[in-house]
Amino acid sequence: MMNFKKNLFVLILLLSVLSFKSPAQNKPGFAILKERNGLPHFFDNLKRSMPVTIGYLGGSITEAPGYRVKTEHYFRQHYPGSAITAINAGVGGTGSSLGVFRLQEEVLSQKPDLVFIEFAVNDAASDSLLVCRSVEGIVRQIKKQNLHTDICFLYTIHEPMTETYNAGELFRSIRFMERIADHYKLPSINLGVDVMTAVNRDGMVFHGNKEDEGAGKKVFSYDGTHPGDFGHGIYTSTIIESFRKMTGGKPMKVVPASLYPGNFEVTRLLSPNDVLRTAGWKKPGGESYLQPFLKAYPGLIFTSDTSDSVVIRFKGTYFGFCDIIGPSAAPALIVTIDGNKELRPRFDSYGFFYRRSYCLIGPLEPGEHIVTLKKDAAVIDKLKMINYHETKCDPEDYQKNYFFLGRMMIIGTL
Repeated sequence: MMNFKKNLFVLILLLSVLSFKSPAQNKPGFAILKERNGLPHFFDNLKRSMPVTIGYLGGSITEAPGYRVKTEHYFRQHYPGSAITAINAGVGGTGSSLGVFRLQEEVLSQKPDLVFIEFAVNDAASDSLLVCRSVEGIVRQIKKQNLHTDICFLYTIHEPMTETYNAGELFRSIRFMERIADHYKLPSINLGVDVMTAVNRDGMVFHGNKEDEGAGKKVFSYDGTHPGDFGHGIYTSTIIESFRKMTGGKPMKVVPASLYPGNFEVTRLLSPNDVLRTAGWKKPGGESYLQPFLKAYPGLIFTSDTSDSVVIRFKGTYFGFCDIIGPSAAPALIVTIDGNKELRPRFDSYGFFYRRSYCLIGPLEPGEHIVTLKKDAAVIDKLKMINYHETKCDPEDYQKNYFFLGRMMIIGTL
C-alpha cells in the first residue's frame, strides 16, 4: 500500500512538471504569432516573382540598421525573383501619433505591398485614446489607399515591460494594438516573447554591458531599450520564423467600420509656407547640421528672436508641430491656443545630438481655433541638462537658442 501511494505521488509530481507552463505561456495573448487573415497579397506577389515594396514604420528600433536590414536581407535571399524595395520610415523618439501624420508622405507615396508597424515601445506610456486613434488611423489610411496593401504589427520590448511579461500579461500599448489587429484581422508578431524566454531560460542579460559579454553572457540591450546586434538577431529570427508559418491568408474585401470614433483616418501636414508668420524667420543656408532634416522638413524655418511668431487658424480637434531638438535648440516654446498660453519644453537630456521631434496637443473642443507659436525667452544650462555628455557638436552651439519649425499638424481643416 505504501509503495502504491509513493508511486502515485511520483506520477502526480511528474505530470505536474510536464504540464508546467510559464506565466506567459498560460496566457493565450502571448502567442508569438497571431496570423489572423495573414498577408495574402504580399505572399502572392512573392510567389509570382513580382516586385515588392516593404514599409517599416516605427521608432528608433526600426530606424536603426538592425532587424529592418536583417529581414530585408532575408526577403532578398529567399525570394530572388522579386525585386525588393525597403522604406526606412523609423524616426527615433516618436510614436504612432507622429507616424499617422507622416505615413502618407514617407510610406504610402511609394505604394508599399506590406507595412510593418512598430510602436509598442514608443507608445508604452502614451495616452490610451491617443494611441488607439493614431494606430487605427494608420491602419485605415493604408487600407483606404489600397486594400491590397498588407499590414503586420511588430511588438518590440524594453526594460519597463519585463515585469509585465513575467506576470503573464500583455503590456498596455500591445493590448491597445491587439484590439485593433483583431478588429481588422491583421497579423501581429510579439517579439518580446522570445526575448524573455532567452532571459528567463537561457540566462541572457536584458540590460547589460561589455563586461557581461566579457564574462561569456549574451546581452540583449546596452540601454534597456535598443537591441544590440545580438538582440536584433533575436527579433529577426522571430520575424522570419513567423513568416515561414504564414503562407497565404484571406484578402480584405472591404474596410471594416471604425473601432474608435475620432480616429486619425484623415490628417493634414502643413508647411511653414502655408501659414502667417513674422518677417524675422530664416531659412537654412549652409548649416550642415540642418541638411539631414530638409527632406522631412522642406519648408524648414528657424529664429532666435522671441518677437517672431507663426499664426495658424483652423477648424478641428488636434494641433501639433514638428521641430528639431539638439544643441542649439531653444529650451522652450510658448504655445497660445485661443488666448490660453502654455509653455512647452523643447530641450531634454538627449539634446547632445540633433533629431526630429514633435508635439501634438488635443483633443480640443470641435470648432475654430487660433494658435500662435513663439520662442520663450528662458535660458538654461543645456550642458548641465545633458549631464555634460560627450558630443560631436560644436560646444558653442549650446549657447544658441533657435526655434526650428519644420511642419504643423492638424486634425481638421484650415
